[in-house]
Amino acid sequence: MTGSGVDPAAPAAPPGQRYHTIGLRGVSRSRSDVAIDLQRFVFAQDERGCMSRPVANAPWLKHPFGTTAVFTAERPTEGQVAFAVPDDSKHLRVLVAP
Repeated sequence: MTGSGVDPAAPAAPPGQRYHTIGLRGVSRSRSDVAIDLQRFVFAQDERGCMSRPVANAPWLKHPFGTTAVFTAERPTEGQVAFAVPDDSKHLRVLVAP
């Protein structure tokens, strides 16, 4: 993870929620590229166990991954993912479950 927090460029979230941006950076550990479908396999979880999927369209992000993050073995891939989380969440962790 390269960063985590509330993005001041994000629009107002739905009532009771806020947008939280996570920066991710990584490489493929295999010899081939690895593609991860973010909507299916990446989640944010708060301290109460509330799970959030990535926001499908987050145009305020400076370096969005889009719907799929592709990691290569040659060089690190870096991007951002946004989540709509409960506005009283204190701690978040990102889960990747391929």
